[in-house]
Amino acid sequence: MLAIERTTIRLLGEQLESKPQGVYGYELARILREETSAMPATAVDATSLRANGTIYKILYRLGRIGAVTSYWEEPEVALEEGRPRRRYYRLTENGKARARNIGKVYQARRRQGLPETDPRTLG
Repeated sequence: MLAIERTTIRLLGEQLESKPQGVYGYELARILREETSAMPATAVDATSLRANGTIYKILYRLGRIGAVTSYWEEPEVALEEGRPRRRYYRLTENGKARARNIGKVYQARRRQGLPETDPRTLG
């Protein structure tokens, strides 16, 4: 699993309580950008994640391994807000377990003053 995929799962796990309906792609790209902005070497631009489809490729791969599921919001909601429909992404039970494990490793590495991932292992 790529480092960006682990970060995505961890961030989706952190969003569970406040956003039980899930997170839509651009919102997740923005969260990733905010998360990585403090780490210049890994800074991510939300627009570029969305523009070239990177965030959706990540979410697709996470779906293929059974970590993420998605659904389209009701058309009436989007129509009422005058925007296109959003596709929301949520963690499956598999994804929640992965998020817990990834979160433990992330917290341990932060306590030790280490980056989220180990560059020697490419993630």
